[in-house]
Amino acid sequence: SARMAAKIARRPRLQPAVLLLSLLVPCTALRGAAARSGGAVACIDSAVQHRVPRWRDALPRGDELDDRILSVALPSIANLAVIPLVGAVDTFWIGRMGDALALAGQGAANQVFFSTYFLIAFIPTITAPLVAKAAGGGDIDGAARRVCEALFLANVLGALGTALLVLFPAAPLS
Repeated sequence: SARMAAKIARRPRLQPAVLLLSLLVPCTALRGAAARSGGAVACIDSAVQHRVPRWRDALPRGDELDDRILSVALPSIANLAVIPLVGAVDTFWIGRMGDALALAGQGAANQVFFSTYFLIAFIPTITAPLVAKAAGGGDIDGAARRVCEALFLANVLGALGTALLVLFPAAPLS
């Protein structure tokens, strides 16, 4: 801790504008600007110098990795966008009927559907990384077990929900 305190004490004090600029621009560019202007610029730390290029490297470039990420992200986005679209289409067509009571019933049914969907939507979110970890490790049987567990859980929850709706149809709407 004494070595760390001495190291911190040796660091030059930077003005807030220089500190912000050093976070955004690599130190080599700052030193060049200081040399041209006759001033002195101190860099914060080598960790900060390396953080800037990493941040810039994280931006999309249109390479193969970006294509792979996009190929996974687009179906997920579409999957999440379908649920509100279904509710909007249902509301649109029920609203065209001109019956306020039917539209109110559709709104209540949408709330029940959305709540149920988002309570059950955790299954693929948890299953996908477990399957990927097993498959990536070469354990194909483990990946198959994880998929079977997820399907079993989804079927049990679906059967339970169906039984509750058949036995108590008015309960979700009250």
